[in-house]
Parts: sequence; C-alpha cells; structure tokens
Amino acid sequence: MNGIDEDDPDFIITSSTDDQNCDSMRRKKLIPSIQQSIKTRVHKVGTLRGLPRLFLLRRAFCFYWCVIISLFTYLKWYYPLYLTSNVNRNTLEDFGRDWCRMRNARVDWGRLREPCIGNTVYENNLPGWNVENRTNGRMSFVSSTDIQPAGQFSRIIIQSQTVEDLPKSVGGDYWRVFISGPTGFAPTVTDLGNGEYEILFLILHPGNYCLSAVLDHSLCDGMKDPPDYWFVSGNSHGSNQPQGILNGKQVYLMQPLSGGEEFCFDVPASKGPMRRDEFLSYGLGYPSYCGTNCKFLSDGFGYWSNRTWVPHAPERLFKNSPRKRKGTLWIYGDSLALRFYDSIYYTSLCTEIFKACNVTYTWVYNMIEPVEVEKYKRTYRDFDPSRVLQEIRNVIYLPEMDENSVIILNCGLHYVSALKFGIYRKLIDAIIDMFKETWENEHGVIELKFKGKLIWKTTTAIHRERFLYHDHPSPRFLTLQRIQLYNAYAVWAMCNAGIEILDVFPMSYSFPEGTDGSSDRYDAVHYKNIVFKPAEQLLYEYFNPYMDKPRKIGLYYSLFGNKTANL
Repeated sequence: MNGIDEDDPDFIITSSTDDQNCDSMRRKKLIPSIQQSIKTRVHKVGTLRGLPRLFLLRRAFCFYWCVIISLFTYLKWYYPLYLTSNVNRNTLEDFGRDWCRMRNARVDWGRLREPCIGNTVYENNLPGWNVENRTNGRMSFVSSTDIQPAGQFSRIIIQSQTVEDLPKSVGGDYWRVFISGPTGFAPTVTDLGNGEYEILFLILHPGNYCLSAVLDHSLCDGMKDPPDYWFVSGNSHGSNQPQGILNGKQVYLMQPLSGGEEFCFDVPASKGPMRRDEFLSYGLGYPSYCGTNCKFLSDGFGYWSNRTWVPHAPERLFKNSPRKRKGTLWIYGDSLALRFYDSIYYTSLCTEIFKACNVTYTWVYNMIEPVEVEKYKRTYRDFDPSRVLQEIRNVIYLPEMDENSVIILNCGLHYVSALKFGIYRKLIDAIIDMFKETWENEHGVIELKFKGKLIWKTTTAIHRERFLYHDHPSPRFLTLQRIQLYNAYAVWAMCNAGIEILDVFPMSYSFPEGTDGSSDRYDAVHYKNIVFKPAEQLLYEYFNPYMDKPRKIGLYYSLFGNKTANL
C-alpha cells in the first residue's frame, strides 16, 4: 500500500509537530492584533471623542452619590424622626392623645358643662353645694406634677380644699391659670370632677417657669345662667342692670392658690429632636387626626415670646382663596370687632385684596345711637332672636355682598352676659340655618341665597379682675367659665356646618399683659391691636392673590393642610 499508515509512529510525531507550529503561528498573529487594538483605544482616549466614553462610568457614579446625598439631606430636613429619633409608637400615641385633648376641649361643650349639670340655675344649688362647701383657694395646693422636657406635654394637678382645709370630692371650681417664663401662655385646665384640676401644657423652650393660679369661682357660680327677669331688667341689649337687682353674696372670689405662694419649676431641654417635631414630622396633628371636621384657619394654640405669637403648629391649614380688588370684607360684632376693623382698614386687606371693607357695630342688637344713649335706653322687652337674624340678613343680602365677599361674624361677650346658655344655643343654630338658606334662580337651579363666605370669629377672653366694681350686677354673668362654654358650643356647631373658624381666644387668653389699660385702667375687655395681628396676617395670607401656592413647610403641610382645606 502506497499511503501512510496513520498508526505509524513517525506519522504521529509529524502531525503533533505541525499542530504546535499552527498554534504558535496563530498566537504570533493574535498578539499584534491585540496590541493594535489597545493602541487604537488609547489614541481615541487622547481625543475629545473618547473622553465621554472613559468617564461615563465615573459620571454615573458621581450622579448616583449626588442623588443619595440630596435624598439624605431632604429626609434630614423634613423627616427628622426617621433619622435621629428612637421614639417608639406608644410614645407618639401618648403625645397625640394629649395634643387632641387640648384641641378637642375647645369644642367639647358637653364636657365643659358636665361638672355643673343641674347646678346652673341662679340661686339654686344641688344638695351639698352650699356656701359652707365652697373652695378656699388659699388652702388649696399643687398635689402633683409631671414636668417633661421641652417639646413634650407636662401636667400639674391642683387639689381644691374647703374652708375647713378638707379635700373636695366634687368639681365646679374655675381656676384662672397662667404660666410665665421664657414664654408665656394660658394652659388648658380640666375639671376632673373629683376636686382635682389638671393643668395640661406644652412648653417648647427650656428654662424656669412659674405658675400663677387664682380661684375665680366655686360651686359652679361661674357657670350659672342669669335669672328669667335678667334681660328685661337691663337696657335694650340686656345689660346695665340696676344695683341691687341680684340677691346673694359676692361670688367672684379672686383667691390666689396657696395664698399666692410662688410655684416654679424647671423644664429641661430635649435630648434629641423635640417630641412635638417628631409628631408633626409624621404628618399628625391635623383636626381630622383628632376626630373633628373643623375648618380652623389655624391651629390656634401657641405662646407669646417677646410680644410675638408663636403657634404650636404651622399656621396655614387652608387652601388659598384669592381676591384681587374683589368683594367686600364685612366685620360684624361688638367693640372688639370695631377695633379689629379699625386695625385692618388701611392694610392690604382693605386696599388691595378686597374692593372695600365695612363694619357693623353691635352689642346684642345693632348700635343705632351713640353708646351713652344705648347704654341707658330701656324698652323692658325680652330678647328677640328674630331681630338679630334680620339685622344680619340686612348685611349679607346687600348688592355688594357678592360671591367674592366675606363676613367675619361674632356673637360674643354681650350675649354671654345677657342670655341663658340654652337661648344662645338656639340663636347659633338659627344663624347657621340662615346662612344655609337656598332659593331657586331663574334657571331653576337651587343655590345659596348668600353666595359669599362666612368666617366665624371666636369670642376673646376677659380679665374680670380689672373691673372697678366686682360686685356690680351688670357683669355678674360675664365669666371666663361661661365664655369658654359659649365658645365651645358655637365652634362645635360651626364645625358641623362646615363653616370656617378664626380662633382668637387662645392668643387673647395667653397675652401676658392682659387687656389694654392705656386709656382705662379698669378695661377688662379690650386688647392692644398687637394681640390680633396674627389673625390679620392669617386673613392676609388666606385671601392674598399672590400666595396661592402652599408655603413649603414640609410633610406637615402636605399631609395636614390639603386635608383640612377640603373638609
């Protein structure tokens, strides 16, 4: 056979040698190819076209870290709780419970009235509620304290004592309390119904504070309704009753707690973020969180610092309702409303936002004649709610009160002084029904008769201790206890009706200087204009056409403001 045998050893050696030579040749050709490729890439990197390719990963890496740092900064600013707090859920729930207790107290008229149910008829007392069981403020004392760091709720308990220095087991007292220190404010006082009174407060600045407490009334004397003959015995507005018309002893006590002995305490600084800040950073604290459907223009609660009102929560709880030289802003109420009107008349509210501002000055009815005439004019007629309603109608149905117009309404101190609580409740209900009245237009569409906006303004606090004659009958029923009760019912009713509320009671009650004594040292009712500047600013922000975008105040507004604006 002429072919080569594949099993021949020489053939195998030759074949193996050829394979090795081929592999060697391939490697020699591949190495220059790789070298040329590297040279080409390096050359391209040296040009402008090659730079983006080289730094693509580096730029992506830098962008990634920029996003991470930005997100961290955002969370650090708006969500401090998540990054720095080790607070647990139960702690925040406890804080939220006290937060809501304080805010719901201004609406819960039933709870305010509860300790005195059956004991509000003038000159009638329940068994065991006689003068011998009246509280003695000088013998009463602070029984316990729970002072927490700044940003948390603290509480103090007052134990009421009888004239025989025995602890009381029933409620019905009214303690007028003020706390002063780096900040000043009036706390929330709750009658526990067992002789104890809880003082609940939130302090945001650490430091030394002192509590001032004065017993104004006992045995529900501050909650008593006027007698049936009260209104007809006064002037046409149910006030200025003659001396001697009321029987009985002096019930306005003005007894300082523990005889005026100073009670001070230290509030330590918070370790880490304040609990209040943590609470708000979760988007909590809005009215619906507390189970109410109130349309408050602001939270309302806060404190005074260097004559500046500082709210506990961000001010704006509303969606802007802009006007630009449109509609009329009408202020309707007593002398406090008249002063409020005078204060805003030359501001942007009346010169730029609304087309005009106007005012109606009332006591119980409209003040038709000068004060000195109205004060002594007597008709010997009982209260007529239909007259009050008609006088309001005469304003809201004026041609200039169009869909862009706003009426800020208050039925305040004169009603508290002159009317029984039951009559006042019916009046408030009737006012709400009047603003809900509808009619059928020419197109057959049912619409509200009053097309504008109603804002209910709460009644301010008083400083009864500044009256010249404490035993004069005329202001007998003008008590802080009754003011808070009447306020609570009116706010509760307005909340249920979906009417917006401007709450000025806390800022007036907390003002350290009290009422304005510059022109009359015995003025127990009126305040300096500075007290209500925060309310003016709130209205300015609400109606300003250039503030339609929400103020950027973080998660609190995004979760809180939008919800309350659409309630």
